[in-house]
Amino acid sequence: MDPDDLERKMAAMRSALGDDVREFATRARTLVDWRNHFRAHPWLYCGAAATVGFLLVPRPDRPLKITAEIVPDEQGGHRLLVERPRSMASATSGLTGSVMRLATSFVMREAVSYLKSHLLEQVTMRMSAADNARRAAPPPDRP
Repeated sequence: MDPDDLERKMAAMRSALGDDVREFATRARTLVDWRNHFRAHPWLYCGAAATVGFLLVPRPDRPLKITAEIVPDEQGGHRLLVERPRSMASATSGLTGSVMRLATSFVMREAVSYLKSHLLEQVTMRMSAADNARRAAPPPDRP
């Protein structure tokens, strides 16, 4: 193979490599550009935005229903008895509460999994270190 032919082949390879790198960079920019994804799937993004908005906007307060009644008291008079409902909706009810319980459950599971693997790693390291120390120690003298 003559040197000029080798130079031409190397120049062609550099040119092709440069084109590949430019094409890769263009594709990477396209993949991370949210506008491109929105143009491709506008209804998906609109639905996701509506869902996030629904979850973030607080619900209006419900009116408190109080019952009142005039009842006779022990002294022969009357008094006003006011009762609030016994069961109020808790703050963790509805869709937001469900999402919060799901997120809490997920976080707790991940934390337990992390702690378990970390503890297992620590025990394995200590057992390995003890095993290596035992192997490195000279054998005891036997009479």
